[in-house]
Amino acid sequence: MNKIFKIINIFIFLLVFLVITGCGAPVENNEKIRINEVCLNNTQSIATEDNYYLDWIELYNYSDEDIHLKDYGISDSKKDLYRYTFPSVYIKAKDYLIIYASGLDTFENNELHTNFKLDNT
Repeated sequence: MNKIFKIINIFIFLLVFLVITGCGAPVENNEKIRINEVCLNNTQSIATEDNYYLDWIELYNYSDEDIHLKDYGISDSKKDLYRYTFPSVYIKAKDYLIIYASGLDTFENNELHTNFKLDNT
């Protein structure tokens, strides 16, 4: 039961702080991006280009325009709401964006990796 509460807690943080509280972003953009899915304990759903199965977060841009995510924030911590800030990357109109919660803090080959992992233990 404790594990379920941790997962719910992580999801609530993501709902509140991921992209919705974009640093310096216009308010209208905040209403066009939603967390579509969060995957913890990924063992087979989506693999990285290097064929690793990592936890991930999927965003969806339901607007008709591309949105620049630079300086938007994502966090799993109450103390640091912008633990990870997005580099200069766009989420295209009516499209999805996967962010791996790997702790690697990289953006290579169009793969975004946060500087933290989702604690799902």
